[in-house]
Amino acid sequence: MQIAPDARRWLSVSAASLALEVLCRVYAPGRYGPGWTLLSLLLLALVWRRSPAARAVLFVLAMTGGLIYSVGFIDPSGSPTFSAAGLDVPYAWAFALSFLGQALPLLTPAVRDHVQKRDVAAPVPAAA
Repeated sequence: MQIAPDARRWLSVSAASLALEVLCRVYAPGRYGPGWTLLSLLLLALVWRRSPAARAVLFVLAMTGGLIYSVGFIDPSGSPTFSAAGLDVPYAWAFALSFLGQALPLLTPAVRDHVQKRDVAAPVPAAA
């Protein structure tokens, strides 16, 4: 499948942000964290394969994660903290940035055109 260079670049940024999230995360035993990571990987693969629904779901999940970690309601181990601005959560801002790094590239015109199956890399021939 052909993918425009800009879309490939933005989806790579999203994948790198997902990798940053995985590197910073500490999974508590018996928690649901690995399932969310696998879901994000699956959704990102579906976006690569041009799924508009996967793009929307991944965007909503990533923005929700970014919002939760930016205000510090949940620390990386999954326990509620309810602290002001998450100051006692050491990686809360890294998580928030990693989630935003996953979500914001999905809003770029290149990725939007990619999932809407518009081939922007190939020029349209002029009418004679």
